[in-house]
Amino acid sequence: NKVVADGEGRGDRDWAVFPVLWGGSDPEEGSYFAFLPFWGETRDVFGVEELHYRFFPLYLSLRDGAYEGTTLLWPLVHWGEGGGTRNLRIMPFYSHEVVEGKSRRTSILWPLVSFGERDLHREHPERFFFAFPFYGCVNSDEAWARTVLFPLYQAAGSANGYSETNVLWPVYRRMEGPGGREALRVWPLFGRSRGRGGSRDDFYLWPIIWDREYPVPSGTVYSFRVVPFWRDTERRGPGGERISRDASLWPLFRKVVRPDGSERFSALWLLPFPWEDFERAWSPLWTIFEERSGGPGGRGGWDLLGGILGYESAPGEASLRLLWWIRIPL
Repeated sequence: NKVVADGEGRGDRDWAVFPVLWGGSDPEEGSYFAFLPFWGETRDVFGVEELHYRFFPLYLSLRDGAYEGTTLLWPLVHWGEGGGTRNLRIMPFYSHEVVEGKSRRTSILWPLVSFGERDLHREHPERFFFAFPFYGCVNSDEAWARTVLFPLYQAAGSANGYSETNVLWPVYRRMEGPGGREALRVWPLFGRSRGRGGSRDDFYLWPIIWDREYPVPSGTVYSFRVVPFWRDTERRGPGGERISRDASLWPLFRKVVRPDGSERFSALWLLPFPWEDFERAWSPLWTIFEERSGGPGGRGGWDLLGGILGYESAPGEASLRLLWWIRIPL
């Protein structure tokens, strides 16, 4: 139940016993009542200013702004006009819609045949025709697209130099675009992609071998993977210097070089992908050997079998560790 008062103190009341009963009153528009789905009318409900229905879906009439329409056996038959819009629909045999200055659409045996114009109010309006699945086209003064027996053949192009062809999508794809963009795919044998800023993304025998390179704010990231066995990700700075690296040969070892210069080598390594939280909690259960170097203050060391035997070093000191906590200075 909702009551809203206007500036003169008159109340606009709306109430509902959802979803069966709707009602209310308005000082200017009067009262309304709806008993779904049999009989009634609603205002500002379901995104429509005014809606009348009789034994839904047998009959509906609506008003939304200047547009007034009638529907029989919703959504099969509809006609209406107003506010620059005209509609006629007898589904699935025929439909026609005109929005003055924006679009004109016609369909026959929907969704098999459709044609018309759209974006008439924009700089580059489009004309389209589709006879699914045999042929389709979209044309404007700056771009075009074609499809024949989808997914057998698709092609598109634009005035800025972009072109793309697909045959038996996703098997074959060829793309060229401005700024050095290009792509070639013969799936699942190989794929090659080149983007802006020198980025590249290649695969071989999808989804087994992946070779990637892409720019980031601090430099460039290089990644090479042979799923699930080998994974190597390296970040380099603007001058080509290595900032960090994460490489693993599953399930034998993993080596991590961090930006601060510290390194860690672990064997075994049972995760074919990085998962820091899981590693922190459970890796001691399977780690046979771990070595650390280059830590803060020059600290380093190694652990055997999760810490049963270990070694720690720092400038001017070193110690041997037994059973996790017994330390023997060296």
